[in-house]
Amino acid sequence: MGYSLAITGASGALGRLVVKAAVGGGHRVVAIGRTAPDIPDTRVRWLSLDLRAPQSTWRKALVGCDVLIHLAAVKCEPDPDAAEAAELWTINVQATRMLVGAMRDTGVGHMLLASAANAFAARDSDSAVELAHNPGRALYLGSKVAQELVAAADCAAYGIDFAAMRISSVIGTGASVIDTFARRLMRGEAIMLEAGGGFSADFVSGNDVAQGLLLAVRDHLRGTYNLSSGRCTTLLAAAEELRGLTGAQRSQIFIEGELSSIGTGFPAVECERLRKLGYRPTDFTRTLGEIVAAQKATRSPFASVGSR
Repeated sequence: MGYSLAITGASGALGRLVVKAAVGGGHRVVAIGRTAPDIPDTRVRWLSLDLRAPQSTWRKALVGCDVLIHLAAVKCEPDPDAAEAAELWTINVQATRMLVGAMRDTGVGHMLLASAANAFAARDSDSAVELAHNPGRALYLGSKVAQELVAAADCAAYGIDFAAMRISSVIGTGASVIDTFARRLMRGEAIMLEAGGGFSADFVSGNDVAQGLLLAVRDHLRGTYNLSSGRCTTLLAAAEELRGLTGAQRSQIFIEGELSSIGTGFPAVECERLRKLGYRPTDFTRTLGEIVAAQKATRSPFASVGSR
């Protein structure tokens, strides 16, 4: 028999994958997001709830749950104003503390926080330059560090088991830059790669993230775990692989600037602790193939026609 899972951010691109995997794994799910899906799954109890809601409202939502998987967070524009910066702190940090308080009040004994691996695994010099040119990303990653620290401290104070799942750059959700590249190339449109396409990251499949989170539920993990692919890939390399998979023309890929000898972005994030527990990240090329296949299914005129 599965657990009763409350999942915040459930209506988001990653959240929907986690909800689907949780239901497939036999868990009971309270899916919490800003909006419920147009066609709700009868196996899931959907709640439309914002992180700004009072703690008393969240207590009602969490009653009877065993585990809270906290995915919900906000990001901001590359050059945010003071209001956007304040919103990051309010939602990513203060609202997380409120959720831990609601867990204490309702007896939810285990929290899995979707933390950010890139906040803890920056390159030496080039990432500092990259973040200086993108203060919005720097503020977001800073808020995720603060979120993890306060959640861990509050859970410890209240006797709640806590695991920080440090997730790298997620793709395969339909919302990532890699998904966008695939979509544009398949439409015959151009994509632009800045800085020679040298920006790199540890790109992990959204389905793999769901796999890792449910493994953490199964084994009641506590502590800190990296949830990643363990491989670093540049945007240029990803674009070239997508070109081959989609049959796009080389002329659709525009490269601006020079490729740095060091590279910018974020390094590979090792995930050996989860691997030892059975986590198996998908090969990057296979993940790209799945992204392309999903795009083709969406474009098909028969995609919405069910079997009779």
